[in-house]
Amino acid sequence: RSNNSSTISNAANPASRASRRSGRSGRKRRLQSETKAQGSSSANAVSKSQSSSSNADANDDDGHIFVAVRPRPLTTQELAKGSWTCVEVRGKKVVLQDPKDATSKDPLHRTRATNFSLDAVFTAEADQKKVFDATSKRIIGSILNGKNGTIFAYGATGSGKTYTMTGTAKNPGLIPKIVSSLLKRLEHDQLPFRIKVSYIEIYNETMRDLLTDPDGRQRPVALREHPSKGVMIMGCQAREVQTEHEVDAVIKEGDCNRATDSHSLNKTSSRSHAIFQMKILVGNKRVPIKLSLIDLAGSERAKKNKDG
Repeated sequence: RSNNSSTISNAANPASRASRRSGRSGRKRRLQSETKAQGSSSANAVSKSQSSSSNADANDDDGHIFVAVRPRPLTTQELAKGSWTCVEVRGKKVVLQDPKDATSKDPLHRTRATNFSLDAVFTAEADQKKVFDATSKRIIGSILNGKNGTIFAYGATGSGKTYTMTGTAKNPGLIPKIVSSLLKRLEHDQLPFRIKVSYIEIYNETMRDLLTDPDGRQRPVALREHPSKGVMIMGCQAREVQTEHEVDAVIKEGDCNRATDSHSLNKTSSRSHAIFQMKILVGNKRVPIKLSLIDLAGSERAKKNKDG
């Protein structure tokens, strides 16, 4: 923008010097009007180029935050109680209906709905592959281009965060799908690589390593600020992995040590924030790329789940 602006300013200077040399007011007015026209034309060109550049940046997936929503289906208990779905999917919009609107006989009075526009919205029936393709597949290219990435699931207890991130044996979630796609891409491109993974959780404002030592003990973990590397997690294990099977074994070990509890909203609820981090060295690079995959704890208050 600064280069284009300076070009416009420079275009006006020769015209003003020529008008002073001529000494003719008519010529001066004529040149000034031409200069203004040129400046206006240049400004429009700059505006168009800036707009095109902005559109190009907007279409570039790298460095942008992508927000998506997948509502969960009603549970058996909710269906037995006669509950109804208050979340409606309309393209890339989510419409939340107020329960009070359901009792109104006049549709014109149903004005309490709230609309949210997002990058992607899925129906409750959307499978794991569709969610992965739309939200997480794009991050593989960014990682290979040397950019760090983070994917996290946020929502209330029982909304399907762990299912989305981890999944099941039959329906793997985003974490196993990202690991599988990344390793296949590295093998396909025949790129030498080293990957180290760590798995920690934050529970009751305390950090702990979900991976145990050979003697079965868990290490204490703390945050420290390095003068050149910034904030670092000190004390957690970093295991080197080469295959999907090795990564899957690390995740299963960490999940077994994760804090869970049973309450009114979920019988096996994850009560902690879990952070699975991969540090990837590709080729002859010395600085690893960080990919953080995070499964957050429930976002509701304790009294909501009758847990305190």
